Amino acid sequence: GNLKWILGEQGEQIGECKEPRDLAVDDEGQVYVLDTWNARVQVFSPTGDIVMDYPVPGGSNGIAVGSVPLAVFDRESKDLEIPDAPLLGATMTFIANTAGRNIVVVNKNGDQTQTWGAGKLVEPVDVEITSKGLAVADARAKKVSWYDGRGRFLHEWDIPTETTGDQTNELKLAWDEKRKLLLVTDPTHDKLFVYSEKGDIILDTTVEGGPSGVGVTRDGRVFIAAKREGKILLVPVPTKR
Repeated sequence: GNLKWILGEQGEQIGECKEPRDLAVDDEGQVYVLDTWNARVQVFSPTGDIVMDYPVPGGSNGIAVGSVPLAVFDRESKDLEIPDAPLLGATMTFIANTAGRNIVVVNKNGDQTQTWGAGKLVEPVDVEITSKGLAVADARAKKVSWYDGRGRFLHEWDIPTETTGDQTNELKLAWDEKRKLLLVTDPTHDKLFVYSEKGDIILDTTVEGGPSGVGVTRDGRVFIAAKREGKILLVPVPTKR
């Protein structure tokens, strides 16, 4: 369709952005822009009016807004697990604080309430809220780390990629709720990884052009931004094996 409106322009004033790295949309349609090099989040109404802004660590790379399910202790496995019908934590904003090596948790008033993953995360570059917990892409560790709605560590999955020295891998996450799949793009190495909800890799494929941003529609179609080629790709993804 036709472009309806554009939020912001280059700058430091309210309503302007300086290299925005990510955004998220809440259930009310508000848009949360991670204004990376202004070290803040700006929240816009569905019509583009500024609602609020608040500081976050500079150099942050990923943002998600919503409620993360709460884990319970499973007596058989003796581990924390997300049940099939979990209770949900409060609606929060989650920031991948890359330089700080943690996840910053912010409430609806813009107040930082917690940090998750300190001492465990090495280079968090993206976050994704799923029905199985909060997924965190940890580029330097080459892992996806999982947390419940109280910030308790659940488990981690290996990502079969390579780090790139001093350069941050731009891993991006998306959750396919229909098929319960986690998608991880790796533009540095032109790769797409698809995991089952149990952490098994069901697809490890090459996607040319630097696959970066990734999104999944409700009916399961997968769109990927190939940043080097300036294209949006519709990528077939198999059902779970």
